[in-house]
Amino acid sequence: MTMQFEPNQLAAAELADRYIEIVLSTKPELLLPYQVTSSNEAYEYAKVLAEFRQQLISGFSNQPLPVLADD
Repeated sequence: MTMQFEPNQLAAAELADRYIEIVLSTKPELLLPYQVTSSNEAYEYAKVLAEFRQQLISGFSNQPLPVLADD
């Protein structure tokens, strides 16, 4: 069974991923407040980050998509 995604969901996921990438590469302490020292902490941070990503996708997918001009 394959999942079908709406264009706005795919665009929102891409935007969320870019946002998270920018934050992690410039100010990682905003998403990871201290050094991860155990696998349990890593698991918890991964879980929190995945939930944050889903919240971003939900919020972004409710926004109108920009209309791109054809070249």
